[in-house]
Amino acid sequence: MLPILTPDLATRFAQRAWPWRWHALGVALLWMGLVAASIALSTPAWLLQATFGLAGPVVGLSWAVLCTATWFHPGRGVLSAASPHLARFPGWLRTLLRWHAAGFLALFVLGCGLVWPLVAVLNLLGQGRVVPT
Repeated sequence: MLPILTPDLATRFAQRAWPWRWHALGVALLWMGLVAASIALSTPAWLLQATFGLAGPVVGLSWAVLCTATWFHPGRGVLSAASPHLARFPGWLRTLLRWHAAGFLALFVLGCGLVWPLVAVLNLLGQGRVVPT
């Protein structure tokens, strides 16, 4: 059973991820640059597919770390419970926004971490690039 990402759980992740947020951004930007370079340099098709196949999880998961840290950090997060950005909204709307963001992040991580690699492998298998054992 998959755990449900609640706003409180996202806040705990954000506390751990806060020191690493700039590293996560750097990893995401580096991989975006690698994808752009592989397109610009007209690399072989298999290398381009491998780059895209790895870029989805690497960029997506590092971006999820960055979003979790900047949205849910208890002291500095835009969507933290004590955020001045959310103070003008009614309590029910703040709760709804926090739950919506946590749910989005959970689906985003699922898509980048599981669905993207599965589609990439199936694409390679369909073109005969990878021989199944």
